[in-house]
Amino acid sequence: MLHLYPQRNPRVATRTVEGLAVAISSDDSMLHDFNGSATYLWERCNGKQSVEELIERFREDYEVSKEQAEADALEFLTGCQEKNLLFLNEEAIK
Repeated sequence: MLHLYPQRNPRVATRTVEGLAVAISSDDSMLHDFNGSATYLWERCNGKQSVEELIERFREDYEVSKEQAEADALEFLTGCQEKNLLFLNEEAIK
């Protein structure tokens, strides 16, 4: 999974309110609200950075261990993928 490129689903409406992201899934109109670290990751899911690159930046900016950063990021990204909020692409978008 580390070599994949997360990209937000363009059919998901998203806003950042007072520093925290919220997303509304088009499939089921569910509201998903994200905490600070999830917002950090969500805002960087642009299809241009690999999961590995996201984890490294997350680790540096949040000053957590590599293991903690990886566990948190993978849990978030997997959950978003399961809810169809984002895609995990094989290649970076141009």
